[in-house]
Amino acid sequence: KRQPEVEVENVEIKEEHIKTKVSVRCPQCKTVFNIEKGEELANIECPNCGKKGVTS
Repeated sequence: KRQPEVEVENVEIKEEHIKTKVSVRCPQCKTVFNIEKGEELANIECPNCGKKGVTS
């Protein structure tokens, strides 16, 4: 059987922010760890020594 055709009006498409995993190195203890990086700034903390920082 053939499906009936449906007309769609006023469709709004939302663009979602894509997050990428990136590797960062702690400047204090040199541990390398992965974070999810989006378009916005994010506060991060080293899982090894606790050093805090901000991604750019």
